[in-house]
Amino acid sequence: LAFISYHCDGAGSDARLLHSRLEKTLGKPVFLDTSDSDDLRRLLAEDVCGSRALPLLQTRDVLVRPWPLLELFVGVRTGKQIVPVYVEGKGYSHEDARLTLQDLAATIERRNPGGLQQLEFQLQQLPVPATVGELQQALMQTLPNAISVRFDPGGTDSHLNAVVLDIIDKVTGRRGPAVLSNIGRIKRALSRQTSALFA
Repeated sequence: LAFISYHCDGAGSDARLLHSRLEKTLGKPVFLDTSDSDDLRRLLAEDVCGSRALPLLQTRDVLVRPWPLLELFVGVRTGKQIVPVYVEGKGYSHEDARLTLQDLAATIERRNPGGLQQLEFQLQQLPVPATVGELQQALMQTLPNAISVRFDPGGTDSHLNAVVLDIIDKVTGRRGPAVLSNIGRIKRALSRQTSALFA
């Protein structure tokens, strides 16, 4: 249903937390790549293309890392819903992201030496090869217009539940019976916690 795109050094534990919560609430598989696999064809063709949406964990260096960029590009190319998730305290700046996307190749080379060469190589391995410029244009047309879900990994259980519900709304656009049942349980828990605060 969803493929979580993230930079492992910047948000590995946060991605695992979100993955666990999403799967529990949805009652369906949510893909999280933790293997650092070089199997590009499997990762992109099966896992990204087989998902409905890509939640992107927005951390400082996520847009200068080849794998998240490739995942996002394939997602945009294949019409997947991109769901930006702003991870609080992890250095992501919307202004910095805008400037990065305006001069992507130079920024990758400056902040992630060797990353540009890897990205160029992997783009040529796609079923329909692409250039860094084409990737840059696709992301510039997508990311700046998307509204982020705010996610505080150290937040309360109520906050995490609310984040999950917000992401699910954006990922699915609708809620099936199993999801509604789980969401009802979460909302009742939130209501009890709110009532206890004012008791």
